Amino acid sequence: MAAVPRPAEIPTLDVFLARLAEGSPTPGGGAAVALTVSMAAALTSMVARVTLKYAAGDRELDDVAVAADSIREKALAGVFADARAFTDVVAARRAGGDVQAALMRATEAPLGIARLAREILDLVATLSPRARPSAASDLVVGAGLAATAVRGAARTARANLVDIADRSWATRVDTELVRLVDDAAALERRACEEQRA
Repeated sequence: MAAVPRPAEIPTLDVFLARLAEGSPTPGGGAAVALTVSMAAALTSMVARVTLKYAAGDRELDDVAVAADSIREKALAGVFADARAFTDVVAARRAGGDVQAALMRATEAPLGIARLAREILDLVATLSPRARPSAASDLVVGAGLAATAVRGAARTARANLVDIADRSWATRVDTELVRLVDDAAALERRACEEQRA
């Protein structure tokens, strides 16, 4: 798995949560959503690997685990990308910079996270019918985290869309967000129903 570039100093979870609680604008909801996606991805990898122990050599299960690992890394990088994007908006407003470009980047960061969360739900759908019963609850938790992350990322992205001057671009993004939220709800529901059966 190719490593995704991240800042050299990645804070521990307790430091990140303390920063989240400080009352400063960043990190905020977008960063929290990105971390949520990385946790959903980690749970998906774990369930795939637990199941793989009983189906050695199963290429599909191995592919799910590797894909989820890649998404986990991308989502973790997204924690910092979201915080940077919002910081750029604040800086552009203060310095009279290109606020519209900064707002678009700040919208694209959570949109990207919503897409990653949707990818996790696709992996859950592949894994769900085959998951070991002992790991079924972990898979449902992962699906729930991913679906929640899609909704949270959509909310974060939409907060920026209000101020986007290019209404055509804003409409396209909002249309995609609606589809991602609807898809996520259906996929989460399906995962829960399959694990209940």
